[in-house]
Amino acid sequence: MATGSVIQLPHVRLSFPRLFVPRAFREGQKKRYEATFLLDPTHPVHAKQIKVIQKNAEDLIKEVCKGKVPSDVVYCFGDGDDKEYDGYAGMFRIATNKKEEEGRPTVVTKDGTPVHGPNEDQCPYPGCYVDATITLWSMNDSQYGRKLNANLRAVRFCQDGEAFSSIKPVSDDEFEDFGDDFGEAADPLES
Repeated sequence: MATGSVIQLPHVRLSFPRLFVPRAFREGQKKRYEATFLLDPTHPVHAKQIKVIQKNAEDLIKEVCKGKVPSDVVYCFGDGDDKEYDGYAGMFRIATNKKEEEGRPTVVTKDGTPVHGPNEDQCPYPGCYVDATITLWSMNDSQYGRKLNANLRAVRFCQDGEAFSSIKPVSDDEFEDFGDDFGEAADPLES
C-alpha cells in the first residue's frame, strides 16, 4: 500500500455524507464514514486540484504496480456524468471514506467550531459547499485487486447550496387529504 500527501478540496459540493455515524456499505464490510465531493472542471481552482488528484493517483499506482499503470485499476474518482445523481452532471466526483476504527473525520463550521452531530448549526448536508482534505492511497492485492482509494480527513462547512433531492422537504400538497374515509384504523396484528 502506498499513501500520498494531503490534498485540499476547496469549495466543493458535498454528496452522500456520512460524517457522524459510520455504516457498512455491504454486509460483512467494516463500518466507515463517507463523503463524495464534486469539483467543477471548468473552474480554474478545481481544474488545478483535479490535476493534482490525477497526478498523485498515477504516482501511487506506479509505486505499487512496479512502475506501470495497469488498465484494470478501479479509481475512487471519475466523471460525474457516469452517475445519475443530483448535481453530478458536468462535475468531477471523488468518493472518500474513513474506517470507524480510525476515528470520525474532523467536521467544523466556517469559523472552525467543531460540529459533533448532524443537528447542529452549519452542519454539512448533501448539496452544500465545503472545504475538505483527503489523502489518496493505492493497493494491489489478491483479495481486492488494484485500487486507488481516498481517505476522508476533514470537512469544513463553507456555504449553503441547493439541497440534493434526497433531503428536499416535502411540500404541503405531497399527500392528498382523505379526511375520515377510513374511520378508526384497525390494528393489523389483531387479525
